[in-house]
Amino acid sequence: MNRNNTFSTDEEGDLINSNNRITVNDGFQRNFSNRLSVMKKLDTIGKLITFTFSNDNSENKSTS
Repeated sequence: MNRNNTFSTDEEGDLINSNNRITVNDGFQRNFSNRLSVMKKLDTIGKLITFTFSNDNSENKSTS
């Protein structure tokens, strides 16, 4: 929350105008990602089978 108070006066210092302002900001962010990797190499020299899966979920909330 942001508060801002302003005022205006004339040459004698008498109040002409005043303003009170309050600002509120809300934010929400969601991220989602997946990664899938498959590797396959089968021969007589070297045998290789690889399976990889990764998942990322994040959520960000902010209020200001």
